[in-house]
Amino acid sequence: MPSSIRTCLWFRDGRGAEAAAFYCALLPGSRVERTFAGGGEHGGFSVTDFVLGGAPYQILDAGPHVTLTEAVSISV
Repeated sequence: MPSSIRTCLWFRDGRGAEAAAFYCALLPGSRVERTFAGGGEHGGFSVTDFVLGGAPYQILDAGPHVTLTEAVSISV
């Protein structure tokens, strides 16, 4: 049964899918599961779900208007 809780990492400027592929290349048994892209009035975004060493993760790429910090989110 897939986990319904994922650690969500924030990226910007379209680098999220690239980061997920890089992380997955580092650990055997890791994979990108899916990427969803959307747009809207304030710009585009993408969400990438991936498994890293057996643990589920998610990347939210929220576009250039987001200021990055060291914070992470939990996606349920």
